Formats: sequence, C-alpha cells, structure tokens
Amino acid sequence: MPVLQEMRHKVLHDLDGIQSAVLLSRNSTKIPTGYQKFELVLTTLSGCRHSIERVEDQEQVIEILRDASRKLGLWEIGLTETAVKRARRAIDEMVDTLEAMIRAA
Repeated sequence: MPVLQEMRHKVLHDLDGIQSAVLLSRNSTKIPTGYQKFELVLTTLSGCRHSIERVEDQEQVIEILRDASRKLGLWEIGLTETAVKRARRAIDEMVDTLEAMIRAA
C-alpha cells in the first residue's frame, strides 16, 4: 500500500518528538564517561527516520518501525531504561495506528 504524504509527515514528526525526548533525558542525566547507550538509541532513531523518508510502501514503514522498536529493546536497561520504554511505547502505538489504517482500507 503506498504511503500517504500526510501519514509519512506524521510518522516523521512523531519520530522527531521521540528523539527530542531522548535528547532531553540524556541532557538531564549524569552520564558516566564512556557511556554510549543514549548515543546508540539516538542513532537507531535517526536511522529509522532516514529509512522511512525513502520508502514508498506503508508496510515497509511498519516494518522499519518494528525493527527500530526491537533494536531499542537492547538498551532498555540502566540510565536509558525510562527513555527507551517511552520511545518503544510511542513507536508501538504508531505501528498499531498504521496497521489499523491498512485494515480499514
């Protein structure tokens, strides 16, 4: 199913919001030297956004979002736990919304 521009815009906007929340969490956390989990989370979200910008199929968007949520699960511990839980919840809600759109079409 082709990706509607307004749907892509909303997904990208929501991903920007998720990235901003992770950045806020990172910037308000005392991070030990060498701690890279926040950067790994942000890189995953950035890669997800970049991929979605380039696909034309709604099911591909859903798979990219699912993959990002799974990858983020790797860093759902320690200092990043709360930020990652929120990010994954928001991504999973986007997937649910997109799947409902497909079922309704």
